[in-house]
Amino acid sequence: MLNKILHAHSPIRRKLAFLSRHFNITVSPKLRNNFSQPTPDGIEQLRDLIMRKYLPSWYSGTDLDGHFDSEEWWRIDLENHLFRRLEMDRYRFVPWIDRVAPFKKNPTILEVGCGTGSAAVAMAEQGADVVAIDAHLEAIEVSRPRAQIHGLSNVSFIYGNAQNLWELVGKRRFDLIVFFAVLEHMTLKECKSSLRAAWEILPKGKHICITDTPNRLWFYDAHTSHLPFFNWLPDELAFEYSKRSSRYPFNMRFRELNNDSMVLFIREGRGVSFHEIDLALDDNCKYKIISDLTGFLSLRNPAMTLKRFLVGAGRREKLLNSYAPDRHRSFFRESLDLVIEKLD
Repeated sequence: MLNKILHAHSPIRRKLAFLSRHFNITVSPKLRNNFSQPTPDGIEQLRDLIMRKYLPSWYSGTDLDGHFDSEEWWRIDLENHLFRRLEMDRYRFVPWIDRVAPFKKNPTILEVGCGTGSAAVAMAEQGADVVAIDAHLEAIEVSRPRAQIHGLSNVSFIYGNAQNLWELVGKRRFDLIVFFAVLEHMTLKECKSSLRAAWEILPKGKHICITDTPNRLWFYDAHTSHLPFFNWLPDELAFEYSKRSSRYPFNMRFRELNNDSMVLFIREGRGVSFHEIDLALDDNCKYKIISDLTGFLSLRNPAMTLKRFLVGAGRREKLLNSYAPDRHRSFFRESLDLVIEKLD
């Protein structure tokens, strides 16, 4: 009975998730005081850009084109890009990163896969010098004006593929390189190449952050399909099985299997695990996990601690970890949210 009540889509679990986001005690006044506020006209400009450029381009190449305006999922997606992602970045991500690369020291940060710019704004408004990259042109066309609307001049946006970091950022060096909700949208080749390129330009003693990335090893895919064991399936089987998903429009998108549709399918999000990191960094690269977001928030957010206890997240993590006890616990959580320090 308890498992049914705490199912991923149950009202009680959604309420716990809401409380864990909003009953938050991790944001200090020094960080809150730096929150920038766009004008109402700026918000309307951003809303128009997201509706007219970003969302249609993300769902391009399907029979859903041009039929979004009346859909509830479309409005939710719009609100996420317009408000909710920035709120989450400010209240969860920024306080965590402040412990690794303190904003009072004006760190230089490279964000790989900046999307519509929420995290870049959240870091830049705290004083970080941010370079943000995305391979989705329409995302860059939203993120640039977003920074302008917030009055930020210490963030720049580059259109390009992170496999080519050397060409995109030149000889610049960074205190922190962030992969924010992006690795799961890459092909295997892109994922390995991007991580390897980031590692090569990262100075010794600095950090890579991988965050908001669904863990392929987790038993339930809450990111893409809303199905159990979905990320455990081979790509072709998952492609065919996607029509069984309850998530619209994902369950309507993928019917004819070919190279192009498979790439689009992978772009939806297939999860990531420690295996890609192993392959990207090879056996000769020395690193250690110095922080994870779940551990950081659980110590400071009573609602999140209660939620994790009730849904049994800790027991599941411990079970998965028991099969690879030499690995850090953060590799077995529902989402990969970890900071890696380069030792060599």
